[in-house]
Amino acid sequence: MQQFRLPTAPARHVKPRTYKHTLIDLLAGDLDFHDQDGRLASHNFHAFPAKFPPQLPEKFITTLTESGAVVLDPMLGSGTTIVEAFLAGRAGLGFDIDPLALRIARVKVTPLDVPCVHRLANTILTQAQKAARSHGDRLQADCVRRWDEETRSFVDYWFAQETQIALLALLAEIAKITDEGIRSFFEIALSASIITKSGGVSLAFDLAHTRPHRAKI
Repeated sequence: MQQFRLPTAPARHVKPRTYKHTLIDLLAGDLDFHDQDGRLASHNFHAFPAKFPPQLPEKFITTLTESGAVVLDPMLGSGTTIVEAFLAGRAGLGFDIDPLALRIARVKVTPLDVPCVHRLANTILTQAQKAARSHGDRLQADCVRRWDEETRSFVDYWFAQETQIALLALLAEIAKITDEGIRSFFEIALSASIITKSGGVSLAFDLAHTRPHRAKI
């Protein structure tokens, strides 16, 4: 008996999805993350202007790169993309013209011994309080030696005298820390207590923006 076979359609060549197609799909998707919590990991450690939600770089990093890849951020700001690259198992590489931005980003991706940091924080606060009470004159004289006239005028404008002494006492204790990573952490933590949108230690308010205003006293 003769067999009859239906003709088969010619195989269609399906082009594999490219990096470009994936990127187009990402850009066309929902990129509104402003209703999500951005305080995860170390993202909320220090105020910084024009920060974007961490979920934004996280989506691009995990979709467009593989584990172990290098993620480059040529204008890293406070390091949001670098932190997300670190959390996703990528190597983050960032550049910025702002030295404070570089220090913040470096601290935010440096693993620390938490119990050690807690112990040192208590020691710093205790010793700084003692120094501010008993060696205020010496700390005040250190202000004169530490800063030039322009810097001194800036500090006098933004900080009350007793606040200057307290900050110098904290700086003196932080400077005693030999571990560079931990010392940098406390330096940026001190900066974060000053550069904050509310409840800061200076005579200004809304310090996270470019032109802070001095509070009336």
